Amino acid sequence: MGPTSTPDPLLMDIYERTIWDFENLRNEMNDLAAAAADTPVEDLKLITGQMVELTEEIKGYEFPLFAASAQSTLYSFSFNTEQCYLTKYAEYINEVSHPEDIAYRCNQAQLFEETLDLYLQELIEINAGE
Repeated sequence: MGPTSTPDPLLMDIYERTIWDFENLRNEMNDLAAAAADTPVEDLKLITGQMVELTEEIKGYEFPLFAASAQSTLYSFSFNTEQCYLTKYAEYINEVSHPEDIAYRCNQAQLFEETLDLYLQELIEINAGE
């Protein structure tokens, strides 16, 4: 089996490109979250910093109007994922326990990711129907 071909973003229409970008941004945040989950809490500073940068990148992403709901949901997913791990790290630094805050942020991130998947599927179907 040969290597899978990576689509050329320059050859994509606006729907395909937006979906592709959003999926890549979501996957990048999920990769950071997976790395954070495997990192001792005292060493989370670097990863949470990368999460904050990615969230800012998502916030500043110039999206087409049809993708406003997906972009907003992607941002909420990213922000809550970042907050999940920032709260864990803050808990370690400040030696103050916030398990309900951590659980809330982590659960919110999961809910926003599920909603994002629905929006992306909707965009794929709209694009396929044109």
